[in-house]
Amino acid sequence: MKPHRIPASVIAAAALALSAVLPALADVPGSPWVARDVGSPTPPGSTDVDAAGIWTLRGSGMDIWGDADQFHYVSQRLRGDGSISARFLSMEGGDATWVKTGLMIRDDDTPGSPHLLYAMSSGPGLIAQARFQQDTPMGDFGLVGLKTGKDPNLFMRLQRAGQEISGFYSRDGVVWFQAGFGPIVLPGLKEEAQFGLALTSHKDGSLATVRFDQVGAQPGALLPYGLSACGGDRSVLLQWRPVRDAVGYVVYRGTKDATRDQLVKLTAVPLAGTSFADSSGDLVNGTPVQYAVASVFRAADGTVAEGPPAALFGTPIAVPQGLIGCSINEGPAPGLAVFDAVTGEITVRGSGNDIWISGDQCYFLHVPVEGDVQVTVRFLSKHSGAQNGKPAGLMIRETLDPGARNVFIGPLSTVGLFRQWRLNVNDWTFGAPSILDAAYKAPSVLRLTRRGDTIFPEFSTDDGKTFQKARAITFPSPLARTLYVGVAVSSGTRTSASSIRFRDLEIRKP
Repeated sequence: MKPHRIPASVIAAAALALSAVLPALADVPGSPWVARDVGSPTPPGSTDVDAAGIWTLRGSGMDIWGDADQFHYVSQRLRGDGSISARFLSMEGGDATWVKTGLMIRDDDTPGSPHLLYAMSSGPGLIAQARFQQDTPMGDFGLVGLKTGKDPNLFMRLQRAGQEISGFYSRDGVVWFQAGFGPIVLPGLKEEAQFGLALTSHKDGSLATVRFDQVGAQPGALLPYGLSACGGDRSVLLQWRPVRDAVGYVVYRGTKDATRDQLVKLTAVPLAGTSFADSSGDLVNGTPVQYAVASVFRAADGTVAEGPPAALFGTPIAVPQGLIGCSINEGPAPGLAVFDAVTGEITVRGSGNDIWISGDQCYFLHVPVEGDVQVTVRFLSKHSGAQNGKPAGLMIRETLDPGARNVFIGPLSTVGLFRQWRLNVNDWTFGAPSILDAAYKAPSVLRLTRRGDTIFPEFSTDDGKTFQKARAITFPSPLARTLYVGVAVSSGTRTSASSIRFRDLEIRKP
């Protein structure tokens, strides 16, 4: 009997129909990726990748925390600068609050290895945590994303520039916004480090399952990082860290919700430096705008091309005395300051999770001052709209980086007048018991005085006639010559702001 030949078109159509109903075959990721468990969690974890490019991680482990970790990790080694990115898709199983999964840059496979974890958690949402030295407790940077809770389809990116680690997030994988931490310095990170995806179920004996796609690790070609936006009268000053191998930078601007196609280029030719002052005539005081900065690289053939843009928000403001308003990792609800010329009052609004832990998220209205200085202010209101008693008050800080050393004194709604300090860069913040109890009432006059490497907090309960001293804070290593003095406000959330009113700001030599 003559065999019957089935047309190739029919075979192709049948294969296509079959693929639509069968799951895509999955396999372990190939070289240079390596999947393994760290800290011997039980049951053991696994990683596979299907034909559609979806990575499925299954992992257990008590936690990535403390001085030793238990988790599942799939990574590859990169030498020098580089980045890893992925889109978070889903999470099931494990602990209801503290499953952690996301991007990690890590020194080695030992449970107590230095690393930075930029992760989606099952309860709080997008977080960042770091261990700075081998076998030591980790530091926590709190919530660093757009909202609380799991955020599916969010693109995440973690990059290394020397010893500094920075994080970004994106809705479209094109324009990347700074996450609410860093740049964080990992001083002991070796030249060759592990870049990968991590998962812990935070539940002994239980596997959690997570999925990512568009996973990639690549050397070099970094985004601009360490961006800050400081507002003045109808102006915004942008600054960022230099990117290795970049031959210049391009700056864009758009409305707060602008997409990549709606951003307008402000620089006719690439900038050689790492700052840009926008004083365009259409800036409106009190109206936030979106900025994006892209690095320009030169290829081997001499052509130049822009890298992906890194974005942040800035708000021009009109306030007296040469004050500048800077958004320190606030997120999508940037702060501002408003001056009432009739009453002399200034209202400062700010967002961000806290001025606390290892990195601050706040709005800071300030002036830079060289040498010894005394700053005094009369607060006219308690902190309004803040969640969980988050702080607003008087601050002296060393830099505008989130992890800068600082001293703060201000009214907290839950405990009364409070002072706190960070002695070392990116280290834990310490807070003393309240100076006055919860019966504290505004208005009140607060003061900070810098003398060398010691800062003296004071407060007055009789409208500035006399001052009472709180315990002075002496820093273990010399403070910079120039410090930043002013009023800082955080709201307890990255999506809405709270405010405080003050007047009679006086900055002078002590």
